[in-house]
Amino acid sequence: MQKGRVVNLGRLKSVIDFLKTNWCLLTLSISFVLGLLFGTLYSGGNTNFAKLCAKITDSFIELRSSAEFFEIFKDSFLMNSAFLISIFIFGISITGVTLVPIIMFFKGLHFGSLASIIYSDFALKGIAFNALILIPPSVVFVIFLIISSKSAMRLSLSLIAVTLPNNTPKSFSFLFNKYWKQHIILIIPIIIAALMDAWLSVNLISHFDLI
Repeated sequence: MQKGRVVNLGRLKSVIDFLKTNWCLLTLSISFVLGLLFGTLYSGGNTNFAKLCAKITDSFIELRSSAEFFEIFKDSFLMNSAFLISIFIFGISITGVTLVPIIMFFKGLHFGSLASIIYSDFALKGIAFNALILIPPSVVFVIFLIISSKSAMRLSLSLIAVTLPNNTPKSFSFLFNKYWKQHIILIIPIIIAALMDAWLSVNLISHFDLI
């Protein structure tokens, strides 16, 4: 009985240590999943939110059905860059701790509503479209967006720590230099995701006939 208690306490301590170490990652993942669920569940119907989601989805499909490679690449790159730039800016302010998870929520919302409407409108074709065109570049982008968001939240926390009583002021030059260099590197996977989006759209969209 005593041995069981020791084992249970050891497991509890391991869980607590894991949460302490990875709380940023967990917060961001939960925010994204909540946005995904909200977008999936509430993108249908006649509400203003549903109509906006439908309009965004129509534009998404229309562009990929009629535009050329570079135009799709540019649209995808600019959309993803807007998320990355927003996270970068919030990361260098004390508001980043709360606003960065909200950005992840909206990314989940955007992805969830797209996937849900495409599936509900086109059934089996919608499933294939999501699996072959929508999901692959989105997965690449979301992985690196979470990396960016985690870095932004940690820098924002460091800024908050300076404002608290009895804290010794720090020089943030090293942290900031590391921060912006990391985000410059993160442009590379954003380009890769946009290239995947454009290539998959141009080469596969003709098999779906969604318009």
